[in-house]
Amino acid sequence: MARWKSDSAQSQRGAPKATRSFDDDAAINIEDWLTRKAQDGIRKVTSQATATGSGIGMPLGLLHPGAGVPICDVGANTAAGTIARQDLVMLIFSVPVQYHNGASFVMNQRTLGMLLSISDANGRPVIVQDLTAPTKWTVLGFPVYLSEYWPDVACEIS
Repeated sequence: MARWKSDSAQSQRGAPKATRSFDDDAAINIEDWLTRKAQDGIRKVTSQATATGSGIGMPLGLLHPGAGVPICDVGANTAAGTIARQDLVMLIFSVPVQYHNGASFVMNQRTLGMLLSISDANGRPVIVQDLTAPTKWTVLGFPVYLSEYWPDVACEIS
């Protein structure tokens, strides 16, 4: 899990020191490059805080225990340390139906790799590639987004 550094937000600020002749002679557009670098830095800090923020000098992250986001556990018949296809279905329907439109799964790439091994009763995988975009995945029809700031799952897949 990524850790938040208290000075990360401050490290995103800066005043680049460059002369006008340097900017004119550059082979690339320096202003666009600096803008893109600043946007990427701010996006990373914001994404990390949204996922795992402590609320001290940053937003309270979705995964923080005080965020009020309910924890959805596996079913009573699921063996300890495992997760089954039925648990994924129950996870989806644990969320109130008004939030289903536009809902998605967010996970890191290791979790996606683990979930790729789950199949339904007919042997079909529950996570499939989107045929319109081969780099996109869906879980039971809901899109999957990868985030390096989401922690690993604490279970084994059955």
